[in-house]
Amino acid sequence: MSHALIIGGTGLVGRAVARRLLAAGWTATVTGRDPTHLPADLGAAGARFVRAERDDPAALRKAAGDGADLLVDCICYSATQARLLLPLTRQASSTVMISSKAVYLDDAGRHSNSDTPPRFTGPVTEAQPTMAPGTMDYNSREGYGANKVAAEQVLP
Repeated sequence: MSHALIIGGTGLVGRAVARRLLAAGWTATVTGRDPTHLPADLGAAGARFVRAERDDPAALRKAAGDGADLLVDCICYSATQARLLLPLTRQASSTVMISSKAVYLDDAGRHSNSDTPPRFTGPVTEAQPTMAPGTMDYNSREGYGANKVAAEQVLP
């Protein structure tokens, strides 16, 4: 049976990922700060909760155990956080970092958090230009997308 480790597995995206994988026959370990945030249906479906702060490498290693077939990080917001994943990626068959459309630029250089909204001329694909990587506060309008780009560039 395939096993997934979902970092940030009690948040909205993590819950959805866990539900899909459990329904497909996977086992899942989800991390979070508070076990009461694990929805009852995930626990009933067999999800295992491990308390782990996102920025605590020892807690992440403990959650990873002997590795996983799939490592999904739903709460990676910076290059620093991405670097914490690197040892775990070596123990995983596949790794996914959830990103955001906020990384992409339109033809005028606008992004989702610009003062003027972007105007994309068609579907946004991975070929679309992205913001320059950044290290400013990822909780800021300019920092969110730039830090996500920086995180993407760290991961293999």
